[in-house]
Amino acid sequence: MVCESDAEGDITGLLGVPPDGIDPPTWKDATYSCRYRYPTGSFTLAVKELADRAATDRFYQDLGVRMGHVGTLSELGEGGFMTTNSSVVTRKDNKVLLVDASKLPPTLGKWSLGPGAVARTVATAIMGCWTGD
Repeated sequence: MVCESDAEGDITGLLGVPPDGIDPPTWKDATYSCRYRYPTGSFTLAVKELADRAATDRFYQDLGVRMGHVGTLSELGEGGFMTTNSSVVTRKDNKVLLVDASKLPPTLGKWSLGPGAVARTVATAIMGCWTGD
């Protein structure tokens, strides 16, 4: 899952910097989440599990309205988008992934990625785990 060592290893490899730590995962309101902490900021991963396709569609669309859908990311899962705060939302089956990049510094990692690039990179890593890539 998104907060386990496999995901951490993939994310560290792609960003070129390990987190200082990962907060213990929580499970609340059918959402599994954790925060990856770095010396200058953090990002949060959250996976919401929904009952069916219709509920997933509604939740995904609602996030787009609430967070500000500013760009489509068709290469992620079954569709995704960037938000006004450089976060990424994507979906697969009855799950919606949010990579909340709002607390990241202007650059992070070996390649000095901006928050939006970090969020896309992390979402790509997680979706790869979900699809077995």
